[in-house]
Amino acid sequence: MHTLIGGVILLSLILGSGATLKNLNNITPWSQRRKLQLLILVLPFFPLGFSVFCLYHFVEHLCLAGDPLWDELLASMLALLTSALLLGAMLKALIRIFLMHRFVSSYRQRATQDIHQRIDRLVRGRYLTPIKVFLLPVQHPIAFTCGFFRPIIFLSPWMINHLDTHELDAVLAHEVEHVIRRDYGVLFLAAFLRDAFLYLPTSHKGYHQLQQEKELACDEQAVSTTRRPLALASALTKVWLHGVDEEPYLSAGLGQPLLPQQTTMKYRVERLLETPPSFPPRSTNRFRWNISGIALLVLIQILFFFIGMKLIGCDPTMIIVHLLHR
Repeated sequence: MHTLIGGVILLSLILGSGATLKNLNNITPWSQRRKLQLLILVLPFFPLGFSVFCLYHFVEHLCLAGDPLWDELLASMLALLTSALLLGAMLKALIRIFLMHRFVSSYRQRATQDIHQRIDRLVRGRYLTPIKVFLLPVQHPIAFTCGFFRPIIFLSPWMINHLDTHELDAVLAHEVEHVIRRDYGVLFLAAFLRDAFLYLPTSHKGYHQLQQEKELACDEQAVSTTRRPLALASALTKVWLHGVDEEPYLSAGLGQPLLPQQTTMKYRVERLLETPPSFPPRSTNRFRWNISGIALLVLIQILFFFIGMKLIGCDPTMIIVHLLHR
């Protein structure tokens, strides 16, 4: 019965999260979309908590009267498996942090004063800490941000030598937006949640949406800053036509690349070439409805938990009290 209750909670999570992600299309500003996507990625902690809860009261032999052995074994195995995946995701995240710090400490060649002055003009007081720009010793078109609390922009000399003034400003404006939005930290957290709950299709979809839409959001703000959508489209096209393979440190998740996927890049260029560029409509009412839907989903899961445990003759409040008084 514990397995059935956990399955119902998990199914309701998948259906509710999937409906929310599907309903996000063209209904809310980027910041609100991101909040909802992160909420979807965090929601699986509830079914995980239920699995650990079941494992605890199995180990402590609380209210097990009438429970079949297969139910106890299956629920325990699922709890151990999901907990192992969470620990694996934590280990992977720690490795990525180590690699990021090692990478940042290895490349400390600062860009010219002209590049930093361009950055200052593009920031326009929207970010209090001065943004550092470091050069990478590669002959490929590379531009990405890296870091949590003080993100750094990494740029290859190719970008400086092959882009004109307006194109370079557009690329720098795009990267500045990644810094202001703290996209590296947000995507790092999202990647951890995706890995921790990799058995859920909604985790993959939520992460994919978040990853793709950060580029569109930064494109929009970069155009708003420079007032030159064609310059950014031209820069993206030049990089795309160069046909560079992804660098190892980008494939390892150390940075957020300028061009995450070719299909996304093609859409971005087409979007920038429209007059005016097509950006999603603003709507705050739909955001409130989606938040209410997520709250309702959590409430339904809690009700499933308490009602289900009551039906099998197990008082969850008694287990909680037992846990608090240990």
